[in-house]
Amino acid sequence: MLLGDIELPALAARAEELRSRVAAVRVEHRGEPLPGATLSAGIALYPNHGLSASLVIDAADAALYSAKRAGRDRVNTAANPIPNNSHAS
Repeated sequence: MLLGDIELPALAARAEELRSRVAAVRVEHRGEPLPGATLSAGIALYPNHGLSASLVIDAADAALYSAKRAGRDRVNTAANPIPNNSHAS
């Protein structure tokens, strides 16, 4: 999901709200409850986590995989970028 003109705390809150709404969905099949769904997300902002769309997407992707490695069903914010990311495309 792409959102323009948003601060990191608001973005994290929106992602967490989406995660909790997915977790709250209850589905039955043939009268039996199915296991609950989970959502893992990685979030990143321009220019905080990269100076190009590609770098921001890479940062969000890395945060997503970090969330999955940490046990899933969570929202992770991208790590701070390396100082010299201004030369990357």
